[in-house]
Amino acid sequence: MCRRDPLYEIRSTVVASFLLRFSLQGQHIQHDSKSGVRISGISGTKLDIISVKRNQSGNYTCIASNVEGDTESNALQLKIMCM
Repeated sequence: MCRRDPLYEIRSTVVASFLLRFSLQGQHIQHDSKSGVRISGISGTKLDIISVKRNQSGNYTCIASNVEGDTESNALQLKIMCM
C-alpha cells in the first residue's frame, strides 16, 4: 500500500561557494510549488517533491558549479510503483 501523500527528498552538503542545480533525465528542475516541487536550503541544497506523480519517475542528478567548473553527481533513480 502506498502512502497517500508521498514525499521524495534529496539533500546535499557542500562547503565551498557554489551554485547547485537538480535535473531529471537531463532536464533542469525548477522550484514550482503548484506542482509540488520545492527547492530550498542555502544555495538550493534541498529538493523536495511533494505528492510524487508517475511522470516524476526517472534519474535525478545534482550539478554543482563554482569558479573551478561543474561536476554532476551519480544518478539516483526514482521509481513510482503505485498511485
